[in-house]
Amino acid sequence: MTEQTPKDTGELLAWMDDGWRALTAELDRLAGTPAEQLRDHQGWTIADHLAHLAAWEASALAVVRRRPRYEGLGIPREAWDGDEDAINARLHAIHEGISFAAARTMLETVHADTVATVSAMPIADLLKPVDHYLPGEPDDPDLRPAGRVIVSNSGQHFTEHLAWIRAQAGA
Repeated sequence: MTEQTPKDTGELLAWMDDGWRALTAELDRLAGTPAEQLRDHQGWTIADHLAHLAAWEASALAVVRRRPRYEGLGIPREAWDGDEDAINARLHAIHEGISFAAARTMLETVHADTVATVSAMPIADLLKPVDHYLPGEPDDPDLRPAGRVIVSNSGQHFTEHLAWIRAQAGA
């Protein structure tokens, strides 16, 4: 989601879909090629990127389900209090060794669940702040619209990692 406010749920879904379509087109191109096994300068495979994307999207989906984001990530609460790099390192360790196919399936499953959930929500609910869904969780109120958290952890995040995946694959 840009800094704009979506006019309706369909527009928010379209913003999510932009990054999704570009990412899946690239994954289709790379599937079954040696690029699946390449590691970037931090030691991440493309599968690691996909598992990372799935975890963060699940954390955003957790918000509208009134569950803490750390639960969506699959990490303990005390790990959520760390910085983002520490969280990402923990996620990488959790999913280390995951195959391209398994990571892609995990991401596709989470994304389909997110799309279905968002599709059923009126825009007014998606514009409510995270703190509406999780009052007092964490201790600092998060006043960002829940829809913004979802888009930034799906479509926008996909686009961000797509650039790294393409560079990793030499595209």
